[in-house]
Amino acid sequence: MRNLPWRSRPPSRLAFVAWAIATTMAVAALFFSSTPAAASVALGAAPTRFDITVDPGNTSAHAIWVVNDGQESLSIRSYAMDRNLGRGVQEFTAPGNKTDSAAAWVRLDPESFDLLPGGKRQISWRAEVPEDATPGDHLAVIFFETAPAAVPGRLGIGARVGAIVNVRVSGTAVESARFLGASLGSSEEPKHAGREGSRAHLFPLGLAFGREPLTVTGRFQNTGNIRIPLTAEASAKGLFGGTVKLTGGESGTLYPGESGDISLRWADTPPVGVRTVRIRFQAGSVQADVGFLVFFVPERGISSLVLIAAGLWLLSYVRRLRPALPPAARPAPED
Repeated sequence: MRNLPWRSRPPSRLAFVAWAIATTMAVAALFFSSTPAAASVALGAAPTRFDITVDPGNTSAHAIWVVNDGQESLSIRSYAMDRNLGRGVQEFTAPGNKTDSAAAWVRLDPESFDLLPGGKRQISWRAEVPEDATPGDHLAVIFFETAPAAVPGRLGIGARVGAIVNVRVSGTAVESARFLGASLGSSEEPKHAGREGSRAHLFPLGLAFGREPLTVTGRFQNTGNIRIPLTAEASAKGLFGGTVKLTGGESGTLYPGESGDISLRWADTPPVGVRTVRIRFQAGSVQADVGFLVFFVPERGISSLVLIAAGLWLLSYVRRLRPALPPAARPAPED
């Protein structure tokens, strides 16, 4: 039997690549054809926030609309959890003791229900505040959650939406905060302990390098029993005049027992040089004035300084290698 021309030589690299691509496409088509795509899930709730004031021993009733904007029917369960914010990290926890946990006061009706595509339902809820509830603000979140049904060979997608509930229990309101310190740059922990009051405290020299804008962060802890706003304002001046604008410091909210940060950053990259940065952080009525003496070196400045230092070192090295003339070779002094 005569060998065919294509059998007389090995396949080319191009033919091998084409065979590999065709095989991959065939396997992918087989895989995706056996796994149908999941329908989109669009779950919504309104309103998304409640701020209510309740006397101890009383009840406050409200309602939330839940909407299914997706393509499939949903089985939904409703529940409440406490929201905690420690060191800037938001956590949701199960209802705690009845004197402090707002989630433990929330009653939902119904706790589970179904929604057809495009359907909506009004869910009733109430806050039953006990007689011995602690005065002040208590924060919870009402969640509406759907879990996908287990279908073999199909990808399921769940969804969860929530509404924030702040319950202020009537009684003596205490506004109090503690300044935990300030940091320069991207540090997660305050490097310098500030102090409360109207006098500014000047910290040691700080160095700032790199391409990112310089950031100054202050941290507070709410030691009172009501929520307080966080604000900040700052200025940065050079030793020979000139002010660099700082941005940020938008108002935030800190709830009782929580600790949180507020940051400002340079709007523009400042030139090389020393800057005096003074910031006023404020949490409610508590102020903390802090300051930094910063030697800023942007990324391009770093390269220039490295090249200058390398040139000076090379010059000194070459001068040390220059041979000294022997005594006989030195010219005789003239009479």
